[in-house]
Amino acid sequence: MCSNPVNSSLYVETAPCLNTSATSLVQQKTYSYVKVGAMAVGDLNRGCSVEYASALLNYSKDYMRSYKSIHSALMYGFELKVDWPYEKCQGQWTSNSKCFPHTIPGT
Repeated sequence: MCSNPVNSSLYVETAPCLNTSATSLVQQKTYSYVKVGAMAVGDLNRGCSVEYASALLNYSKDYMRSYKSIHSALMYGFELKVDWPYEKCQGQWTSNSKCFPHTIPGT
């Protein structure tokens, strides 16, 4: 959310899909944006805060130019792969994802 409008190609406005207008005189109007890809602290405009962060399975910067395409990618989900070294090495000792036997034959 941002307290002021942002004019940057790094941000995609959510206004067509989200209504964030103020409902009272004491509530300040805010602006909502989506940012796809890696983000550094310097990418965050003054008066803006990160409300949510998520992972995407695969994205193309050219494809993610509209809130609709970003929403579709979020709805698709993402794949999380976990590699358990113990299972990969079938009970052998592991170190830095390398497998070592418990005993060395011939010694």
